[in-house]
Amino acid sequence: MDTALAKAPARKGRNQDAGLEGPGATLKPKPPRKKSPRYARFHAYFPALRVLPDRRYNGTAMPAPTFQRKNVRLPAERYVGRGLYFITLCFHGRRPFGANARVARWIIDELRTHSATCEFLVHAYCVMPDHLHALVAGASEASNLLKFVANFKQETAAEFARRGAGPLWQIKFYDHILRGNDFADRVAWYIWANPVRKGLCREPKDYPFGGSFTQIGRRMLRGAPSPEWTPPWQRHTAKKTKTKTKTKMPG
Repeated sequence: MDTALAKAPARKGRNQDAGLEGPGATLKPKPPRKKSPRYARFHAYFPALRVLPDRRYNGTAMPAPTFQRKNVRLPAERYVGRGLYFITLCFHGRRPFGANARVARWIIDELRTHSATCEFLVHAYCVMPDHLHALVAGASEASNLLKFVANFKQETAAEFARRGAGPLWQIKFYDHILRGNDFADRVAWYIWANPVRKGLCREPKDYPFGGSFTQIGRRMLRGAPSPEWTPPWQRHTAKKTKTKTKTKMPG
C-alpha cells in the first residue's frame, strides 16, 4: 500500500494550478485596481473626509423637512420620454451631508455628469443640508427618470461608502410629474427659495449650492421670482388639517 501511494501522482495544489512551483511558492499579487475618473473626482473634492457634521448648518439646528416619501410609484412608462419632473432625494437618516461644502459641490458635479449621460436637462437644483431638490426634463424620447435617479444614487453612494463615510441616500425618493396646473418657473423658484425659507440665506442667489445647468433655468434665476408654488404634499396636509378642523367645529 505504501508503494502504491508513493507511485500515485501528487495532486495539484493551489500554487501549482496558478503556475507556481516549489513548496514555498506563493500566489502572485494582484495588480493594483485602476481608479475611475469619478473616484479621483470624489477625492479631489474632499481628500480627508473623516468626521461628518452634526445636524447643524452655520450653528443653526436644521428642522426635519415636512415632506413625506412616496410609497406608490406610477407605472414605469410614465417616467419615460420628454416629461418634466420635480424630484427630492433625502440623505440617509436625514443626516446633513449637504452642509459639508465639499460634499455639496461633489454632488452637484455628479448630478451634472449623470444628467448628461442619461439625457436629462436640469433646469433647477438645490443641495440642502439634508436633501436635494431638482427640476429635471427628459431631453429625448428614450429619457428614463427612474434609471437616471437609480444610476445617480447608486454610483454616488458607492463612492461615498468606499471612502468610509457610510450610506449616502435613503432608499426611496419623491417625484412629482408636472402637469398643466404646475408652472415650471414656479417650481424652479420653489427649489431656489428653499434655503431662504430655512433661514440659510437672504436671497436665493446668495446660496452657493443652488442653480441651473440650462440657459432657460439661468435666465429664470436672473429674472424676478415667480409666484409661490405649493408642493403636492403640502396641499394634502392642508386638506387633512382643514378636514379635522371642520370636524371639531360645533354644528
